[in-house]
Amino acid sequence: SRGSKNVAADAAGSDSDYKATDNDDDDDDDDGEEEEEPPKKKRRRGADGSGGFSSAAACMDMARALEQSEDSWPFLNPVKLSECPDYLDVIEAPMDLDTVKKKLDDLQYETQDEFADDVRLIFANCFEYNGIRSEVGECGRQMSQLFARLWKEHKQQQKMDLLDAPRKRKASAAGKSFVGME
Repeated sequence: SRGSKNVAADAAGSDSDYKATDNDDDDDDDDGEEEEEPPKKKRRRGADGSGGFSSAAACMDMARALEQSEDSWPFLNPVKLSECPDYLDVIEAPMDLDTVKKKLDDLQYETQDEFADDVRLIFANCFEYNGIRSEVGECGRQMSQLFARLWKEHKQQQKMDLLDAPRKRKASAAGKSFVGME
């Protein structure tokens, strides 16, 4: 969700160039006091015994696939407030792919649906701030479609895994191998 909001430029169909860079809020209050770190959430164990929920690895794979898209450049890092000073006046809950990946790494999602909600928020913010007809809006549209496809494939794979699980357990209990088991 990047780019400067320029209604006149969007209406005229011109594109604004924006470089995705790190957030520089200029909150360097050098008053000598150390700021406290916010408390970290407790790490959870997933149903599969790993950190996070059972499909956290699949969600990280989806986030990485989104990052690799040629249309990802506006969504890789937080919006630079120095380049979009009114961003927080328009967008209540900023989100970007780097933040999503950090939340996955830090096990801040309890479910895969929380992850999906944050990814969708990236694109909703994009459309709200930039409009759908801007260059950034077009990137958001392409990325939203890519995520919808990745999410659908992920959900279909989960369904197949659930259907295969009883056969795999039965074969395992009988000491036989199951075609397709890895």
